[in-house]
Amino acid sequence: MTVSEVALGDLILSQKLEPDLIIKKGNLVNVNSSEIYETSVAVVGDRIALISEEAIEFEGKRARVIEARGSYLTPGLIDFHFHVGPTCLAPGNISSALLGHGTTAIATDFYEYAATGGVRALRFALDQAIGSTLKIIFKVPMMALLQNSPYGNTGKISTADLLAVMNWEETRGLCEVQTNLLSNKSIRRILEAARARKLALCGHMIGFENRGAALLTTLAPSPSDHESVTAEEAVQKVRAGLRIAAREGSAVTNLSEVIRAITQFKLDPEQFTLCTDEIDLLHLETKGHVDYAVRKAIAEGVSPIDAIKMATLNVARFYHLESELGNIAVGRAADIVISKDLRNFRADKVVANGRIMGEKSRFRRQRFPRFVRNTIKLRKKIFQNDLIVMTNRSREQVQVNVILAVEGQITSSWGKATLSISENGRVLSDSKSDVLHVSLVERYGYGRIGNGFVSGFGLRSGAVAQSLAPVPENVISVGANTEDMALAFNRIARIGGGIVLANKGKILTELGLPILGIASEKPFRDVTKEYKKCLYVLRNELGCILNSPFLTLMAMADPHIPELKITEYGLVANATLQRVNPIICE
Repeated sequence: MTVSEVALGDLILSQKLEPDLIIKKGNLVNVNSSEIYETSVAVVGDRIALISEEAIEFEGKRARVIEARGSYLTPGLIDFHFHVGPTCLAPGNISSALLGHGTTAIATDFYEYAATGGVRALRFALDQAIGSTLKIIFKVPMMALLQNSPYGNTGKISTADLLAVMNWEETRGLCEVQTNLLSNKSIRRILEAARARKLALCGHMIGFENRGAALLTTLAPSPSDHESVTAEEAVQKVRAGLRIAAREGSAVTNLSEVIRAITQFKLDPEQFTLCTDEIDLLHLETKGHVDYAVRKAIAEGVSPIDAIKMATLNVARFYHLESELGNIAVGRAADIVISKDLRNFRADKVVANGRIMGEKSRFRRQRFPRFVRNTIKLRKKIFQNDLIVMTNRSREQVQVNVILAVEGQITSSWGKATLSISENGRVLSDSKSDVLHVSLVERYGYGRIGNGFVSGFGLRSGAVAQSLAPVPENVISVGANTEDMALAFNRIARIGGGIVLANKGKILTELGLPILGIASEKPFRDVTKEYKKCLYVLRNELGCILNSPFLTLMAMADPHIPELKITEYGLVANATLQRVNPIICE
């Protein structure tokens, strides 16, 4: 049965075609017309075949029936911009974490896989994800090409590779096009090819400047951006021709501020979508996914229909998929969320691909090729002296540059602190003042280690290390002492990647991520349990004060995001992309 045949509702009415599923007498949230009205929906296979009260005439036959009287029927939610790495889940297992929240599609680039394993790893990730119930809107991973250059690049993927990826049938757009990199010849070559193919362009525009906005809108008819942090910034970008994805992730929460562009400045909600960008497992378990962003948008004053539209039809239209996703209409994919309360929106039942999703999705055991394992290749064992900052100054104290982690943002500030010096010239951290060691170890065998100081994590003792550090996915650690940091680094190398917590010379707990150092083979619930244990130990035994410390630590490793970050070459200032001495020279 073809889509066009299913779309002919008269085949059902003439009883030449029987529905497989009937959703009976629900309040349809029609995002096409911005109306809500009672009707019934008939599904054949994975398609919506009839929207009419006549659908209930087939009740009692072979069709399964969902009684939806008094509930609301909305399209399946779509995350406009989503990175898979922070979930710590293999691509084929992410659906089990998202479907229960009503998310039936995500737009993603799998840059973590491209950066660590090249095109074959990217293809592996995409194939595994497509094999799940979750729909994938695939975008070319621009970040995987330049990565943190000139301060870190795995060399695993080339311009030619991305040009080839652009021709994959699943490709719908380009992801993370950074305005400060548009002068790069390789980037321009890819952008020109994308324009010829009419691919969507998802920008990564921190702050606002007219030249960058003009370049993006010249390269694509209606590019997007998800980096706005204020309503005023969002207003400027919309006026310049960009669409805005209001971001509500775990470590980065911009929605309440950005949404004022609609509620206060009265901009058209159709120019806005919702995204999570990066979200951790605790957030998924306790708050939700895009459904949480929808609830928050409504609480901030956006009408329920507009908020739903921002998470469905607006996204589908941007990626030119409105004839497939994002609205409940005949011929569309049968992705439907049933909710009892539209204003306090939660998924009570979810239909994806025409099938009713159970509360517990069955774990799909998958095969993982050899090349995705044992990929953490430290050049040598790490010792505490590899992670220290030294000075030959013959005084008791020295002033140092400090990365200031900012709660709720991926940006950092640039601070200063005065630290003591040991007899042998070692600059000592000061956990009482929350000035800690931070180190990043390159994981591909070159042996580079960058060291500095960071504030904002609040560790009283011990250390945490993780092989989640965009974009090359190197290994980063923050600690009150370098002994525990070295222990955690070496443990990560031994287990092939993960999150490790150490204190007083002992490993306290860990979450193994053996798939390219970024994902677990285990089911969602098992990974969540281990993740929560790591978080509990980090907060309650080591003293961390951040809401989402693992994602915040990730953000400290990206030199293309303001203001001061750690790389395998040491501290780097975003504004100039110049290396910064940890010690302030007087």
